[in-house]
Amino acid sequence: MDDSLSEKCVIKAGFEQNYCIKAFRMSRRMRKKMNREESAKTLGKKWFDMRVSDMTDEKKNDLLALNMRKGWDPKRFYKKNDSKELPKFFQIGTVVESKADYYSSRVPKKDRKRTLVDELLADADFKRFNKKKYSEALAKNPYYLRMKRKKQRQELKAKGVDPRHQRNQKKMKRKNDKKHKQSSRE
Repeated sequence: MDDSLSEKCVIKAGFEQNYCIKAFRMSRRMRKKMNREESAKTLGKKWFDMRVSDMTDEKKNDLLALNMRKGWDPKRFYKKNDSKELPKFFQIGTVVESKADYYSSRVPKKDRKRTLVDELLADADFKRFNKKKYSEALAKNPYYLRMKRKKQRQELKAKGVDPRHQRNQKKMKRKNDKKHKQSSRE
C-alpha cells in the first residue's frame, strides 16, 4: 500500500532538479491531442499498434537488400515492390525452426549472421552469381572494353611485341586452320 502511494507522489528525491512537474489532471483537449500524437506513431489496432522503427544503417542496408532481392537468385521470381522508398513501419524478427527441420532446411549456427547483408556476403553462390553478372555488365560497357584492349596493348608493348603484328599472326593462323580443316575433309 505504501509503495503505491509513493509512486503517485509528485515530490520525490531529486524533485528540485526537475524542470517542470507533469500535470496530475489533464483537460479533455490535451488528452485528445496526446492520443492523436500517440496514434500517429503507430499503425493502429488492426496492425497490433506497430510502432515506427528507428532506422539504423544496418536496418537500412537490410531493407535496401530486400528491395533488390530479384538479383539474389536468377531462378526465382519476385513480385515488383509496392513502393520505391523505404518503409516507415517494419519489424525484424528471427525465424525459429521446428525440431522436424533439424537436418533438412535449418541454417547451422556457424552460418548464421547478424544481418541479412552479412548473410548474403557470406553466401558463395550469391557471390559467384554477382561476380558473373558484374563481369557481363562490364563486358557490355564500351568504355571498359576500350580500357581492356588498351591495357592488353600496353602489356604486349612492355613484352616487346607489336600488338598489330600479333593480331595479324592470329588472323593468319585462323586462315591456315580453316584451310587445313577443308583439306582434311576432302
